[in-house]
Formats: sequence, C-alpha cells, structure tokens
Amino acid sequence: MSDALDLERDERYPEAAESYRAALRIEPANLSALLGLERVLKASDQTATIFPQLQRALSRDARNPLLRAIELRAWLTLKKDDSVA
Repeated sequence: MSDALDLERDERYPEAAESYRAALRIEPANLSALLGLERVLKASDQTATIFPQLQRALSRDARNPLLRAIELRAWLTLKKDDSVA
C-alpha cells in the first residue's frame, strides 16, 4: 500500500485509487485502504465509485462505526445524506 500513498502524494489519483482497490481485493475491510480510496476519489471528484468497495467491507463488518462514517461522508459528499441506513 506504500505505492498507493506515494501515488496519492504525487496527485496521481487514478493510479492511487487502483492501488487502494488492489489492497481491498485482498482484504475488503482494510480501513487504511478504504480511507485512502476515499481521499483520492474525493480529490478526483469520483466519490460515487467508492460504494462497491464499501459495500464489500460492510458485508464483512456491518456494525463497524468507521465503515459507517466513510459511508456517511460519501453520501454527504454526494449530497444524499438521507440514503444512509
């Protein structure tokens, strides 16, 4: 995941997003990878694309408050705050 952080620092957001997604394919509830993905998607105005990875993480740990916080921030970024269950 250090590659993802380096890419993010260099503002190479699409490549960083793919690196974070690769980490999430291995460990779907990896909070560091989800938070990194959240940052780069927001920076590239692609927040809506986080939901597949977020849903996989939530399917493994639905009560995790950090995952729910990421979900809430994503919906708020999209101005759909009434969509969080």
